Amino acid sequence: MITSTNLKSLRNLEAFQVYSDVAVFLKQDETIEEPLKGLCDTFYARLKEYDTALLPERRSPRTAELARLDAQRDYLFRSMVANLKLYVASPDAEQAQAADVLLSLVDKYGRNIAAMPYREETGAITNLLQDFALEANATFVKKLFAEHWIDSLRTANTQFEQTMLSRTETASDAPSETSKAVRATVQTAFEKLCEMINALAIVKGEADYARIIDRINQLVGEAQDVVARRLGRSKKTVEEEGTEE
Repeated sequence: MITSTNLKSLRNLEAFQVYSDVAVFLKQDETIEEPLKGLCDTFYARLKEYDTALLPERRSPRTAELARLDAQRDYLFRSMVANLKLYVASPDAEQAQAADVLLSLVDKYGRNIAAMPYREETGAITNLLQDFALEANATFVKKLFAEHWIDSLRTANTQFEQTMLSRTETASDAPSETSKAVRATVQTAFEKLCEMINALAIVKGEADYARIIDRINQLVGEAQDVVARRLGRSKKTVEEEGTEE
């Protein structure tokens, strides 16, 4: 069964991404029939309205600058990892070992750090660079001549974090009353959709809706995990509470 539909603690663009991922998945499922299809169509329509309402927020200068800085650090992060991977096949056994150790540290924070939400990525890169700086690991960094990549990534990550922290919340950057209202209609449509899926699973058998249920639970759960880490709260608290301040 779908265990939670609470996306209230997510920021506008984060919530939009979850709704969009759900919509893409549902549109790919050719087995959806009435009465679920009608609720899906309503959800798609409300999501399109939400997309339109969010255009000013996505186009704000602040958003564009953060996106540019994020792209810059993503490039440096991926380049650093690619550089480390070159040494895995090094004929020098010590270099190969060093590469394995440093790449295992990267994996500790996630296999796709560059795709994480802004704050989560900032934290992951900060912690990773702290691990690289430990005495035992610094030796491996030097052996692979990776100091330049790491220093560049540290600078880019710091610049992004400072820009994020020092940004000014202007009226144009703040969520509009229109986007808030439209988001509420999307959330209502999403909740009704999930209620119907659960009801059909009870009546017709959960096996017929297992893929949809699992996917929605995954998307909502991952989003709630991000908010829980960002706010330093338990996931259960995030599931139950209202909008993030």
